[in-house]
Amino acid sequence: MTTTARRALVALLITALLTAWVAPASAEEATPPPAGETGTTEPGADPGDPIDPVDPVDPVDPVEPVDPVDPVDPVDPVDPVDPVDPVTPEPDGTVTGAVLRWGVNHESNNRAFAPGTFNFFRAGKLPDPGRGGVTITESQWNGSAGNVSIQKWNGSAYQPATWAGLSTDQNGTTIPSATSGTFSGHQIVFANGAGTVDPNAGTMSLTWDGDATIIYYSGMTFFYLSDPALEVANGRGTLTATLSGFASSMEDLTQWGPVAPRTVTVATFSQASVTADGVFQATPDYAGVDNGLPEQVRSGDDWGSFPSEFISFQREAGAASYWFSSGGSADRFKTALPVTVLVDPSMLPPAPVVPVASSSTLPSNTAVAPPRAPTPRAVAPVIAPVAALTAAPEPAAYQSAGEHGWMLGQTPITDQLVWWLLAAALLTMAASTVTASAVYVRRLRPTA
Repeated sequence: MTTTARRALVALLITALLTAWVAPASAEEATPPPAGETGTTEPGADPGDPIDPVDPVDPVDPVEPVDPVDPVDPVDPVDPVDPVDPVTPEPDGTVTGAVLRWGVNHESNNRAFAPGTFNFFRAGKLPDPGRGGVTITESQWNGSAGNVSIQKWNGSAYQPATWAGLSTDQNGTTIPSATSGTFSGHQIVFANGAGTVDPNAGTMSLTWDGDATIIYYSGMTFFYLSDPALEVANGRGTLTATLSGFASSMEDLTQWGPVAPRTVTVATFSQASVTADGVFQATPDYAGVDNGLPEQVRSGDDWGSFPSEFISFQREAGAASYWFSSGGSADRFKTALPVTVLVDPSMLPPAPVVPVASSSTLPSNTAVAPPRAPTPRAVAPVIAPVAALTAAPEPAAYQSAGEHGWMLGQTPITDQLVWWLLAAALLTMAASTVTASAVYVRRLRPTA
C-alpha cells in the first residue's frame, strides 16, 4: 500500500470516529428536559426587561383634557335674563325695571362760550373740587354709576357715552362753536324704576334711585340731579328730583360753597299720556312759561323757562340764566327736550329731537309762545308763583351767572366777539412792545 493510500485510509478512520462521537452528544442536547425541569436559561436573557414597556403609562397625562371645563364660561349669557323681569306691568299694575331717559336740553349738550369748554352729563356725583373755576379731566368723568348711565346717539341708536364723544356730534365731528346749532346728543338714563302703571287709566307713578351730574363749562359750574320721580294723571304730569350742588360766581371764580339738597319740580307736562304698552313720552312745558323774574325776556320765538322751583335753585347756585330766555344767542337751545319712560327696558328708545333753529318747530304745549306778527294773538302765559322765587333768596356772595361766561357778567354778548377783541388787544400790545424795543436799541447803539 502506497503512502498516499495509507494517508487516505487514516483520514477516513478519523472522520468515522469523530462522527460516531459527535452524534450521541447532539442527540442528548436535543432531548427535552424531564417534566418539572425548566431547562437552561441563557445569561443576559432577563425576562424582566420586557417590563420597560410599562413606561407608556405616561399617556396618563392626557387627563389634561379636563381643561375643556372652561366652556362653562358661556354662562355669561344669563345676563340677558335681566330684561325679562319687567316686560309688562303685573296684574295689580306694579312695575320694576322701568327706564327714564332725558337729554334735558340742547344747551346741556353744547360747546360752552369759554374757550375749550363744553356742557355735558356725568353718571354719579362729581366730587367737590373745593374751589371755583376748575375744569374736570377724563379720569374724573364716569359714563355709568349704579342705576345711572350716559348714552349718546350715533345716528341710528344710543350707545354708551365716551369722554371723547362729549365734545363731538353724532358723526364724531367736534362741535365748532356755542352757536353752531350742533350738539353732542347725550341722554341721562335712569334704570330700575319702580312703582305702578295703569295704561287704561293713563296713570303712572314711578321712582328711580341714582345720581347724575349736569356740568357746564367743563366743570366750572355744576349741580346734581338725584332720585327722580314721575307722576302722570288726568292728562298732566310732573317730574321731580332732588337737586344739590355748589354755588359759584361767574364774575368771581374764587366764590364756591355748597347748596343744600332740596326736592324740586324739574319738569311739568300739560299734555301727558301713557300708551297701552306702558310708554310715556312728553315734552316739558317751557315755551311761554313766565318765571316772574325781571331779567327774563318775554318776546321772540324762544322765550320761556324751566319751572320756578328749578329756577330758584339755579339762582342760588349762580347759574339761573342758563335755564330761561335771557336775550342771548343761546336762548333757542334752552328749550326742554322730551322725557321718555319705558316700562319694558328691552324696548328701543325713540330717536332724539332733531336740533332746530327756533322753538316754533318744537312739539306744542298748552302754553305756547306768541308768534312774531304785527298783531300777535293773545295767549295766556303760565305764570310762576312769585313766592316760589323769593322763597330761596340769592346770597349776596353769589350773583346770577352771565349769559355767556365767567367774565361777561349779565351783559349778553353776541357769539364770541369779546374773545376776538381780547385777542386783538393782546396782539396790538405785543406789536407796540416790539416797536418800542427796536427804537430803544437803535438809540443805545453807538454812532460811528
